[in-house]
Amino acid sequence: MKIKLPVILIVVNLLCLLSLDSLQAQSKSIEDILAVRLHDIGAIKNGNTLTGYYLFYEIDQIDKKRRSYSLQILDENLEQVAKKKISQAADIELVEAAFNDTLIMFKFHDPLEKRYLFKSYDLLGQKAKGGSRKFDKSKYYPPIDMYGGNGEGHIGSLYAVPGQGFVQYASVKNKKWGYIIDFLGPTRERSWKYRSKKDEQTLLFANHISANEDYLLTNISEAKNGFGKGIHSNVLLLDVNTGKKVFQTSLGSERPTQIINGFIDEDNNTVTVFGLYFKEGIKSSIKAKSRGIFSATLDMKGKIIDQSFISWEEDFAEFLPVNKKGKLKGSEYIAFHDFIKSSDGKTLIVGEKYGKKADAGGIAANLIGGALFGASGGFATAQGRMTKFVVDDLVIMKLDTDKKLESVDIIEKTPTDLGLPGGAMSPQVLAYFARLYGGFDYSFTQQNDDQSIISFVYLDEVKKKKEANTFNLASVNYLDGEFNTDQLELSGKSSFVKVLPAVPGYIAVFEIEQIEKKEKGKRKKTYNTLNYRLEKINY
Repeated sequence: MKIKLPVILIVVNLLCLLSLDSLQAQSKSIEDILAVRLHDIGAIKNGNTLTGYYLFYEIDQIDKKRRSYSLQILDENLEQVAKKKISQAADIELVEAAFNDTLIMFKFHDPLEKRYLFKSYDLLGQKAKGGSRKFDKSKYYPPIDMYGGNGEGHIGSLYAVPGQGFVQYASVKNKKWGYIIDFLGPTRERSWKYRSKKDEQTLLFANHISANEDYLLTNISEAKNGFGKGIHSNVLLLDVNTGKKVFQTSLGSERPTQIINGFIDEDNNTVTVFGLYFKEGIKSSIKAKSRGIFSATLDMKGKIIDQSFISWEEDFAEFLPVNKKGKLKGSEYIAFHDFIKSSDGKTLIVGEKYGKKADAGGIAANLIGGALFGASGGFATAQGRMTKFVVDDLVIMKLDTDKKLESVDIIEKTPTDLGLPGGAMSPQVLAYFARLYGGFDYSFTQQNDDQSIISFVYLDEVKKKKEANTFNLASVNYLDGEFNTDQLELSGKSSFVKVLPAVPGYIAVFEIEQIEKKEKGKRKKTYNTLNYRLEKINY
């Protein structure tokens, strides 16, 4: 089933909505910002409830070594709650932030000292006592450290534990690669560490799945070597208060799995995980192609009580043409972003189609002068690459209460052309690079407390020949067992656009506009203006 989203004129929407609802105020602006990145703007959430937003941006250059920054905290209606001026080294960058109901923890990267700094603040911008931490990068690596500067290429490893503290995942070099899970409690006395054994004979990597006030749910990926031979997933559940293991259950290597998401079901005292599964006996997970998606439900003792496998070849092909390698038309695959359970017991899965395609322009350039490579992360430029990496339509899958595939919807959008790293890579590695550099259009999933309304939000950049490209803000909404869609056109003046969750029925839009100003007796200097507002979603 293909859904073509209707275009809704933003002017008409705003005229109607502004007169009916005071929540949607006119755009607010912060001008003369020296530097701000989309990575420095984030939502503050308490579970599924939006509490506010944080903004972090450079406002002044003190000297060659130090910069002055502003930290702003906004409420759910984008009204300023707190503003704090922070002075720190020029090279230090904000790479992550998390909110645990009472405190915001910021994670900074210090490239000169080769370390990560953790600083926590309350919602009034006051620094929390005992909330700071320092981690030497030579001892605490992120699970996969692909940090490329300017906030790009950083793999998230900091997460909030509701009502408790924060958890930091890191890799350590023992006999082989292992992991450390650091729980940063409200005090050092309530903090703990959980780590793999130093003499483990396999490679182990820990990745966050979910957390509540009592438990921390983690995926432990295990492999025999760096190519992923014998790879399989382990579900690890820890007691948040003590750091003790509740259970660790292997999902087995006969049918290898890659966990993407999951949740702790407090009502039923179960844990459910979702992800991809692969062919039995694969020698390398780097080159392997997934066979489909899986789900597994475990009780609180770690016993597997239910498993489901949905194959591309047998199940998905009933809805769309897919071969057993998981390919859609034109050598395309699906990258999955989120698995979420709705109030009706159904499971919704959102992903995007992607794949490699021949680049006629790049082939011609290579024939003339050879391949050229860009400076960012080794990506090939449009003039020199033989193939291009294209992100295509959105894919929405629905599983019934028995985890069987019920429907598949394709949401058409403008293809996004990305640079492609050199070398032969599996679909999973290509999707990893796209996530690393923000190449997918999917932005976030938003739902109300009882999960009766679920929205998948994304940005669709529309390319125009004679004028600047524009962004369409779009959402696919699930309500009363049915999907509906909404879309509106954003301003064409923005250089960068970020959308975030908002109060029910709304989406927060942040747009960065770069402006050149000429100062007295000086050359033109580029400043940034940050515009932000709430936009209504039509269910």
